[in-house]
Amino acid sequence: MEKHEENARKIHREGNNCSTAVYTAFEEDTELDGIIPEPRSEAGKCGAAIAAEKILKELGKEEYIEEFEKKFISEFGYITCVDLMRTERRCNDYVGRSAELIDEIINNK
Repeated sequence: MEKHEENARKIHREGNNCSTAVYTAFEEDTELDGIIPEPRSEAGKCGAAIAAEKILKELGKEEYIEEFEKKFISEFGYITCVDLMRTERRCNDYVGRSAELIDEIINNK
């Protein structure tokens, strides 16, 4: 669903952090606990990835977290914030792609 990617990117552009942007994009139409994870709170991992993994857990799709991480790393080379910041990509790319990956996993499983 493109809506989640677009919403996540928009929320991020409005000044919210990566974790908040991804989590909030899904909060409206899924049953989530409303507790947004802190960026870099898991060994420096990108906030967009942390939020995506929390969403998958909350939706009962925990078994797909490893698949999410593999796809994210395959595309961007890293999953930690400090390493991602050294690339030519921007946080909004990670936010948008994380939302897309969640949708792909939810809709294909």
